[in-house]
Amino acid sequence: MSFSLSLTRLWPALRFSWLAFLVLFIGLRLLQDWIRRDLLLPEFAVYAHASVAATPAVPTIHATPLATGTAAGPDVGPVASPTGSPASPAKNAARPTPGGMMPQTKRLSRIRLWVQDLDQIYLYMMEAFYSTLMSGFTVACNRGAWQLDFQVVKNQAFPAAIEKVGFQKGDVFVWIGFHYAPEIDWQRLRHKGVYTIYVDTEQCPPKVDSDEIWLFHWMSFDRCPLPNRPMYRYVPTGFRPNRASAVHLDYRPKVNLFECVQCRVGCWGELRRQFGASLQTNSGVWVADDTTFANYIKTRSVFVTVPKSCAEGMYVPAARISDLLSSGVFIISLRSYPDDERMFRGLVNFTEFDKMGAVYQRIANMSGQERQRMAATIRSEYAKRFAPSVIFERANIYALLDSLRRGLPPPPDPQLQLRRQRQHQQQQQQQQQQQ
Repeated sequence: MSFSLSLTRLWPALRFSWLAFLVLFIGLRLLQDWIRRDLLLPEFAVYAHASVAATPAVPTIHATPLATGTAAGPDVGPVASPTGSPASPAKNAARPTPGGMMPQTKRLSRIRLWVQDLDQIYLYMMEAFYSTLMSGFTVACNRGAWQLDFQVVKNQAFPAAIEKVGFQKGDVFVWIGFHYAPEIDWQRLRHKGVYTIYVDTEQCPPKVDSDEIWLFHWMSFDRCPLPNRPMYRYVPTGFRPNRASAVHLDYRPKVNLFECVQCRVGCWGELRRQFGASLQTNSGVWVADDTTFANYIKTRSVFVTVPKSCAEGMYVPAARISDLLSSGVFIISLRSYPDDERMFRGLVNFTEFDKMGAVYQRIANMSGQERQRMAATIRSEYAKRFAPSVIFERANIYALLDSLRRGLPPPPDPQLQLRRQRQHQQQQQQQQQQQ
C-alpha cells in the first residue's frame, strides 16, 4: 500500500522530467541542424579545413550535347573536379571534413553553364570564355555548396533544350554568347526561381532580360546602350595554365598578326611599311584547335594586334589576349580604351600606330635569354592578375553565389562602384580646372 502511494506521488515528477528531456533533445537536434545549415555551409566556410587551390587548373571540358538526349536530370550531372575529371554528385556532396562530421546530403544548388555549338570554329573561339568560367565556378563547387553542369547546346536542340532539362528553384543559369540569347525566355526562368546570367562576347550586348549581364571589357560600360535593370559585372577572360608555351630563341623573331588581314585593309599597308618582311599572318590558327595552336606558338613569340577599325581607343580583345599571354609571348597593341588598357598595363605593349615598328625593333634586338626571362615575368604577372578565381573575387561572384544560396539580395560588383567614384572625382577635378 505504501509503495503504491509513493509511486503515485512520484509519477507527476517523473512524467515532467521525461517531457523536459524530450524537449531538450529536440531542441539540441534543431540547434545542430541550424549550425550545419547556416554556419557550416556558407560559400567561404564549407569544409573550412579542406585545402582548396586558389587557382585550380582549368578542368577538362566534358560537353554533354542536349541533342543526344543525355541532358542531366535535377539530381545528376557532371561536376568539374580540381583535377579536371568529372566527380559524381554523391561523392561531392558527402565529403567528410577532417573533424569527421558529415555535411548534409540535401540537393546541391546547380550552376548550369551553357554555350551554343554553332560549329567547331565558334566553339573553339568561345573556349577562353567558358574555360575561365568553369575554372572560377569549380572553386565554389569544391567548397561543397554548388554543382556545376556544363552543356554544349546543339542548334537543333534549342530552345527546346531549356524545357527538356527541367530547371529548379535555386539553380543558376549562365548563357555564353549572343547567339540565341534574345530568344531565351529569361522571364519564365526567373518565375521558376532560377537566377539568370548572360555572358557577353561582343562589343555591345544584345537586349536580354536576364538578372545579370557580365561584360569582358570596360568600353562597353560607357559606349553601349545598357539598360539600368540588370546587374552588371566586369568578368574578362583569364589565365589558361594549360596553354603551350612559346620558345624565345636567339635568332631575330618575326612579328605575327594573329588576326584577319581582310578585316583590316584600312591599316594593312601601314603595318607592312613598319614591319616589312618581318610581318607574318595566320588568322586560321585562332579558329583551329589546341594541337595546331600548340605547334604554332612554339616558334612564334612576338605578336601585334589592331582592331578592325584600325582606330585607337577600342577595347582589348581579351579572348585572344588570354591565349597569347598564357603562352608567354610579347604583344604589341594599338592604344586601347583607357580603362581596358589600365587592366593590362605592364602585360601588353600599348603604343601609337606610328611607333609599333620601333617597339618591335626594341624587342627583337634582345637576346633569346632576355626575351625568355622577360616573357616569363609577364606570364607570371598575368597569372596573378587574371587567375579565374581572382577575377571571380574582384567581381564579387563568390559572394553572389553565397547570397543566392542564403536567399539574400545579390551584392554588386565593387569594381563598378570604385570606377564610378573615380569618374566622379575626375569630373570634379575637370570642373575645378575650368573655373
